[in-house]
Amino acid sequence: MKNKKAIRKKMMIVKREKPREKWRLKVGKSGKK
Repeated sequence: MKNKKAIRKKMMIVKREKPREKWRLKVGKSGKK
């Protein structure tokens, strides 16, 4: 449970810090849309 919360917090921080980078990775993984 503690680990899940920590991961969630980390993801939130990453999303806040570099939303563009995450979006780029998502697009690259999903393919060209």
